[in-house]
Amino acid sequence: MRATLASTICLALLAAALGPVQAASSSHITIGHAASLPGSSSLGHDALRVRHARLARVRRSPDLTAEIQRLGSHLVPLLQGSTPAASGEVAPQQKQSARPNASQKLRTMPDGDSVQVNNATRARRAASVPAGIQNTLSLGQDPSILRVDRKAGKPVYIYADSDFERAALIRVDTDLNEVNRSPPRVAAQWKKTIGTQAPDIARWDDSTIIYSVSSTKDDMLRTAVSDSATGAYRKQGTIKYNGTAVKGFDSHIFRHPNGKRYLAWSDHQSILLAEMRNYTALATAPVAIVAFDDADARPFSFFNTEAPSTIVLRNKKTRGQTLNLAFATGDFRSADYSTRTIYIDAAADPLVRRNWTLNRQAMLQTDRAKSVYGPGSGAFFRAPDDRWAFAYGAWHTEAGQGTDVAPTGQRRTIRVQHVAYDEQGVLLPLEPAAAPVLV
Repeated sequence: MRATLASTICLALLAAALGPVQAASSSHITIGHAASLPGSSSLGHDALRVRHARLARVRRSPDLTAEIQRLGSHLVPLLQGSTPAASGEVAPQQKQSARPNASQKLRTMPDGDSVQVNNATRARRAASVPAGIQNTLSLGQDPSILRVDRKAGKPVYIYADSDFERAALIRVDTDLNEVNRSPPRVAAQWKKTIGTQAPDIARWDDSTIIYSVSSTKDDMLRTAVSDSATGAYRKQGTIKYNGTAVKGFDSHIFRHPNGKRYLAWSDHQSILLAEMRNYTALATAPVAIVAFDDADARPFSFFNTEAPSTIVLRNKKTRGQTLNLAFATGDFRSADYSTRTIYIDAAADPLVRRNWTLNRQAMLQTDRAKSVYGPGSGAFFRAPDDRWAFAYGAWHTEAGQGTDVAPTGQRRTIRVQHVAYDEQGVLLPLEPAAAPVLV
């Protein structure tokens, strides 16, 4: 009876959740114009509408039945009198069911190639914030920050942004605390509304900066390049493979120690990777380096994997290098949204899945004691103190924007903290940095 009641309540909650999500899908065209962007406060809520529209497509997928079943299974303990965990860790009664069973395996390629899994649980490193950084930086999400050092003067920080309509934007400042509040500059603009979102900025080579941006309208990935950190950008077109446009979002372009350039991006279920031939063409077929067969393969994600970002660190044991890739899983509106990592010896071929090792333990996750909820969708960059840092978005509270199914805080903000890694150059799990609420 309790299971039946749980299912009934679950359906009601899910109906309530789907209502506003689908409504957002039909209203995301009304998002603010570039002319109204002196700051970033208006973008925070507009970004939510764009993400809601994108997630609505997932919630209308065949996985909906699996999600209903998942919600029912989580409600049963509550109806039996169990209480949620008080910290960011999964409650003890949930941990056992949260671990993937034998049937919940990572998806394999046709040749049986599969990633390795590191099941170790390591102590979380204490949060460390660069000196002078005033967390939070600003309202917002999906940060991508590029530091550009100059021969004279302070380093310049470039923050990639968008207006969620036609423009890809950049914000530039020597003060990391103020960069996302600096007036936006148009890096590239399209004639029609494409729903620009989740921009990424990186070095293509020592003299060229490449900017990539996703679209909520057609799911295509577009690029622009510049020979100057703050100069004009030239649109390059959509990224294609064998003449066909690549579909997805959250594009991230990076230079590998092997001298090649790669594109990492998401299709919701997977993090895909491919070598790039030039600014707009892939040289190899995409490989899903992070993917799951089972819709409820927790503790990863029951329906969403996104926001790849990379960092190369020194391996002191081998005197080589380790390529780490961070990605987010779950619904960004929910407290179970987290940052996870996968890594590979930089001497190995990144397009061979078995060369990668997935850390089962999350790098960042919700910490209720610190009022940090859903930390994820971030990027690595050099902080003012020359140490590596990670910028990401998170909520301040667990109630507000969202529903009983996906509870979140009212305002998502950008936070920054140092990363930690071991002698092999593998990223370590972190305690999230506490941050004051913006008013």
